[in-house]
Amino acid sequence: MSTKNIYLVGFMGAGKSHIGRQLAKKLRLKHQDLDYLVEKKFMLPAKDIFKTHGESMFRSVERDILLSTPPQDVISTGGGVILMKSNREFLLDKFVVWLNPSWEILYERIRKSNRPIVLKSDESTLHKIYSDRIKYYQEVSNIEIKENDPKLIIKLIIKEINNKELL
Repeated sequence: MSTKNIYLVGFMGAGKSHIGRQLAKKLRLKHQDLDYLVEKKFMLPAKDIFKTHGESMFRSVERDILLSTPPQDVISTGGGVILMKSNREFLLDKFVVWLNPSWEILYERIRKSNRPIVLKSDESTLHKIYSDRIKYYQEVSNIEIKENDPKLIIKLIIKEINNKELL
């Protein structure tokens, strides 16, 4: 491992931001949320960035922020961060946790959201997007967590951190 950052990846609704905040608090580290940082840079919500500037601009800024994350942080990435090959290459030698609850849980969490991709897609389309991304999440992650209970998820991550002597 080239850094002691902990990167959380997974599809939208996987709980990356929620788990990231709790994990950072538990480990006494700083939490960084890539979606929030991109929104802060543009001073717009993500849905408006996509609408006004397009997905490629969002992804470009997301990549710049990903590459500049300081050590000793818990980083919650966006669900699509793994779409860019350069981001996947960056994550390959990092400690990456894939939060992967069941599709049913993911869909229940996102189906009423106002994310642009959710608003314009039905469940089968969203499931296809999720399925297409699985190979990328697998490629970059050191550990996959299928649990849904935040306390258990955090325990499993900390156990893996201790096994790898990251902190």
